[in-house]
Amino acid sequence: MVVGHGIAGFTAARILADSGAAVTVVTEETRTYYYRPRLPDFIAGRADEAELVAFPDQWYAEKGIHILLGHRVDRVEPRATRVVLDSGETLPYDRLLLATGGTPFLPPIEGLKAPGVMTVRTLEDARRIKEMAKAKTPTVVLGGGLLGLEIAAALAARGASTTVLESSDRLLGRQLDKGAADILLARVRQMGLEVWTGVDVERVVTGGGTEGGVTGAHLAEGRTVKGNLILVTAGVRPNLDLARAAGLSVNRGVVVDGFLRTSDERIFAAGDCAEWEGQTWGTIPAAVEQARVAAAAMMGKVRVPYTGTIPSNSLKIAGMDLTSLGDPEAEPGPEELIESDADRGVYKKLMLRDGRLAGAIWLGDKMPAAVSKALGKEMAWDEAEKLVGRKKRGLAEPSSGGHATPRFLSDQ
Repeated sequence: MVVGHGIAGFTAARILADSGAAVTVVTEETRTYYYRPRLPDFIAGRADEAELVAFPDQWYAEKGIHILLGHRVDRVEPRATRVVLDSGETLPYDRLLLATGGTPFLPPIEGLKAPGVMTVRTLEDARRIKEMAKAKTPTVVLGGGLLGLEIAAALAARGASTTVLESSDRLLGRQLDKGAADILLARVRQMGLEVWTGVDVERVVTGGGTEGGVTGAHLAEGRTVKGNLILVTAGVRPNLDLARAAGLSVNRGVVVDGFLRTSDERIFAAGDCAEWEGQTWGTIPAAVEQARVAAAAMMGKVRVPYTGTIPSNSLKIAGMDLTSLGDPEAEPGPEELIESDADRGVYKKLMLRDGRLAGAIWLGDKMPAAVSKALGKEMAWDEAEKLVGRKKRGLAEPSSGGHATPRFLSDQ
């Protein structure tokens, strides 16, 4: 049995069904698995709802996957090896996977429960936002991460006045270093988005209109950014209520071992809700990797345990190709090879540590397949130079101290 039908639950259910296992999926969603990363395209009008759904209902029947849509698991009873649904119905399981995902995080800002404040997580959320976008409702987006920027760009494409507020000093802090973030910031501003970094929102201003909705976001510095829709894109927190109530070991997430097994040997966890070696991931690559290992372990066929996921993102944002591999500012600092051209909106960076490729940032251009394939493998300095661009005369050789030492291949 699988509880949850995001990318982790879907991936595991598919693998289990392909192996011949009888699979039941319980999900609160009213639609079968859909591509959540495409919700901004749906809001912008670049994709309709049918294009988001991965497979038709018939596919599940053909696979032998029994899916219960619009149902919530109220509790898990490990001793009885069963779950209890919100309808009161009980379902037995032999092996159970918790793929309950996460809930949008609401930072401690006054007024976030007011009408007109929304999060973006589900298709239903996207439907509501799309309707407001049609009316070109002035919008404030709290958070300059991947989701925040994509949603802001989608709203701008519908003609809505949109402002992005980010508390840190740069956009996409988990994917980009400051050099790349500065180029991205300039580009998104050129496309008409108003973006403020390094600002703290003190409270949401309410009381406008006949229904007392929101009118903007008041900053700690004293200014107020006007908007009749506030979208909070501050990340997610794992859904832990089921696991906690069932007596499973819970920390930041549901604690799992290398086989994605919880403290109960019949119950597994994967995706945004899972914690391995003290870390939760919250990324699609991690959810897929964990689901594959969990499904194999549930069938007793696992060969290689889960050992963590290298952070990776590849997308197009503000019309620019962006691929980020590894930690953009990992410690201890690696040797860095950088090509930066702000006029063209191009930034390329390779990070080498102990002769191995530790990470990369490619903004404004397609990353060569050779870069992603080389991650974690040995790479000579001259090979790295060829990948980012021709070495210019006078470029210094890498230092031997092991500290982060930028090597610029073109002028800033």
